[in-house]
Amino acid sequence: RGSKTASDAAVYYFGYGPIVHPVVRHRRGVPIASVQAAILYDHRLTFAFGGTVNVLPHQRGYEVYGVLLKFDSLLEWKHFQKFDGGHYQSNLVTVYPLKTPDCPVQAFTFVYDAPLEQGALANADADTIPIEKLPQERYLKLIADGLRQLHIDPEYIDDQIMSVPYTPKTKPENFCTFDTLNSHNRNCKQKPPRNITFQKYQAMCQRQLKRKHKQ
Repeated sequence: RGSKTASDAAVYYFGYGPIVHPVVRHRRGVPIASVQAAILYDHRLTFAFGGTVNVLPHQRGYEVYGVLLKFDSLLEWKHFQKFDGGHYQSNLVTVYPLKTPDCPVQAFTFVYDAPLEQGALANADADTIPIEKLPQERYLKLIADGLRQLHIDPEYIDDQIMSVPYTPKTKPENFCTFDTLNSHNRNCKQKPPRNITFQKYQAMCQRQLKRKHKQ
C-alpha cells in the first residue's frame, strides 16, 4: 500500500503538544475532518526550549506519539498554523496511524528550528540540552490527558511527559521544604531534584511538616 500525500483537497498534520487534547482543538475553532492517534519515528520530544514541547529530528531509535489531523483544504491548514509560534519549522514527515500502521501518511509537523545547527541536531542528546525554562505543570497534564484519551501507551506518557521537570501550579509560598526552581521562596535552602515528580514533591513536604510538629 502506498503512502497518502497531502494535496490541495486534503492536508494532514501530526501534533504532539496540547493539540492532542480535544478541548484545545475545539477552542481553536478550525474545522478538522478526522482525528486519529499516530506515531512518528526517529524523532524525540524535548521541553528544553521556552517551556514548551518541541521535537528534535534525526533521533534514531526514538518515537513520538501524537494526533494525526486531516484538514479538508490548504486554507484551513494555513489558518491552523497561525496558532503556533516560536522556534518551529513545518516539515513534511511520514507518520503511522496506530489503527492502520500499514498505511503511512505524509503529514506536516512542527520541528525545532535553531539555534542548533543541522549537524548539532543529528548528534543532539535531549537529556543533556540545557533547559531554558521549565514547562508549567498544567501544560504537561493537558498533554498527558489528551494522550490518554487517544489510548497511548501509559508508560510513554509517564516517561516522556510526566517525568519532565516542571513549575508546579501551587504557589511557592505553600511549600515549606524545598525551593522551587525560580527561587521565589527565599526561606527554603534546598532545591528539588530536577527529576522529581509533583506527587513526590508534595510527599516530601508533608513528611517535613510531620517532623517539625513532633519537635
